[in-house]
Amino acid sequence: MKPTAPLAAILLSITLAPAHALVIHPDIWFSSDNGNIQCGGYSQYSSGVVCEIYQRTDNIQPRTARPEACQKRDWGYRFALDDYGEARAFCVDDTLHSLGTTPLANGKTQRRKNWRCTAQAHSITCQNADHHGFTLTSIQQRFF
Repeated sequence: MKPTAPLAAILLSITLAPAHALVIHPDIWFSSDNGNIQCGGYSQYSSGVVCEIYQRTDNIQPRTARPEACQKRDWGYRFALDDYGEARAFCVDDTLHSLGTTPLANGKTQRRKNWRCTAQAHSITCQNADHHGFTLTSIQQRFF
C-alpha cells in the first residue's frame, strides 16, 4: 500500500530531522515574565528542554553561522538542551508557542532530573547536568 502524500511528508520529515529536534509534545510549559521566551519540557521523561524567543536581535554568542541547510528556514529562535551535552540552536518550520504558558517568576526555577531553567527579568537561563546551557534575552542568545 502506497502512503498518502501527507503521511509520506510526515515520514520524510521525521526521517530527515535531526534526533535532537524531535521534541513533539512537551507537557511542562513555562515562559519569561513578559512571555517573549517560551519553553517546553517533559515531566515523565528526563529528555531535556526546548525554548523559543520570539522578539529578538539575532545575536548568538559565541557567534554561530546559519547552517547551509537553514538558508530557507527560520534560524536562531529555537534552542535545545538535552540532559547531557552542549546546547544548540537549530532551524525550524514551526513553533512551540503555547497559549497556556505560565510565566516563571523572576528568580524561580523549573527543575527536572538533569536540567533546570531559571527566570530573571525578561530572560531565561537553562543548564543541564554537564553544566552546559544557554541564556536567552531579546538582545543576546548565549551558549555556555
